Amino acid sequence: SDDGDAALPPQAAAQVLAGVGAGLEEIPPMLGPDSAGLGSNSWVVSGEHTASGLPLLANDPHLGAQMPSVWHQTGLHCTQVTEQCPFDVTGFAFAGLPGVVIGHNADIAWGFTNLGPDVADLYLERIEDGAAVVDGEPEPLSTRAETVEVAGGEDVEFTVRSTRHGPLLSDARAALELRGIGA
Repeated sequence: SDDGDAALPPQAAAQVLAGVGAGLEEIPPMLGPDSAGLGSNSWVVSGEHTASGLPLLANDPHLGAQMPSVWHQTGLHCTQVTEQCPFDVTGFAFAGLPGVVIGHNADIAWGFTNLGPDVADLYLERIEDGAAVVDGEPEPLSTRAETVEVAGGEDVEFTVRSTRHGPLLSDARAALELRGIGA
């Protein structure tokens, strides 16, 4: 920028980011509760109070449904459990993380409560002539066609443009504005 502060984004880009943020705030939560008082919880019942005599663990990390999900159900199982192959565990893991984060095996169960960490990064991209500008050079955008099937209505078809960092949110905002959603 010409004002001498290269750390600040250009005013136009700041306005676009503010507009995207405002549009996201207007989209109502479609899945799960949206409450400031929502929190994770876990509890254990002593074996003195269960029919089996074994303790019972309940764990709810209170992560709402989202696509793509941060969780996937998984199991690590050997055909025969032996000292050489001791795995017989099932539960849930984070995509791309080996192992079972919340789950159980024949002897123990484990879980955790969630602190609500920031799990998304936003990048300010310079787009010129259908390409992202990276280190002064154009890098072509990747595109894909998407169709959202609408119950009781017509399908919505659109094109998603992406950089190496992911889909362009400004395109989503523009598509919403064309349909009269948001401002």
